[in-house]
Amino acid sequence: MGKRMTLPKDEESMKKIMEEIHGTHEHHHHHEEVDLLTFLINEINDLKKRVQVCEENNMELSREIRNIYKVLVFIMKALLSEGEERNEALEEALLALEKKL
Repeated sequence: MGKRMTLPKDEESMKKIMEEIHGTHEHHHHHEEVDLLTFLINEINDLKKRVQVCEENNMELSREIRNIYKVLVFIMKALLSEGEERNEALEEALLALEKKL
């Protein structure tokens, strides 16, 4: 693997890169352009992976939120119930907390 390029930190660095790409250093023109293209492709692929992780995390958070609502509904049902119905609602709340419901 070659040396990994880093993103330019300021406008001056970006200008230098653009000058190199557009021929200020003609003998490096193709080489620099290929390196920058490879760098950009790698960065886009890294971004795709990061987006995928965010989407997966978002799905997990959505499941957790739905589960919390289930628990709250069963607790409310228990509070509004008596006897066996109350016990069943509390058992359902426990199952939901254990993610078995």
